[in-house]
Amino acid sequence: MNTTIATYMKLALTAVTISGLIFFVAYNLLDKESDKYKEQVESKENEILSNLP
Repeated sequence: MNTTIATYMKLALTAVTISGLIFFVAYNLLDKESDKYKEQVESKENEILSNLP
């Protein structure tokens, strides 16, 4: 019985660790991409505003 619980806990810990790593990588990737997009939008906005009469 104890071996079954230990095996289950190892699998659960592995699943939580992998899920955490995937979340961390995805969060950082999205953060970087949204920063790039924000810079593009701001540069276009500044370009449009500077060309107004």
